[in-house]
Amino acid sequence: NHLASVPAAIGGLVSLVEINLDSNLIVALPEEMGALKKLKSLSLKNNSISVETTHFHPTRNPQPLPAALFTETPLTDLNLAGNKMTNTALNDFDGFDKFLER
Repeated sequence: NHLASVPAAIGGLVSLVEINLDSNLIVALPEEMGALKKLKSLSLKNNSISVETTHFHPTRNPQPLPAALFTETPLTDLNLAGNKMTNTALNDFDGFDKFLER
């Protein structure tokens, strides 16, 4: 695969429970991922997701993984191996604390 982005229309696939987007060129996910109310597992191994700063801004520097992914879905399994980010950076993502509580 060589997907560079995930279309916002994915938010309409409300029955998705598991998504495997491994080995693509994805740099960020759309906010609409938060509409996936049954999503439990998301694998994004070996993509191009990176965090160069922990200071996010909705328009100038949005976080690559939307807060709604962590707060609005029942996500319990997230695989980000092979991307350019650290656990410290993940902890700074809006909503990530909700994911950790599960």
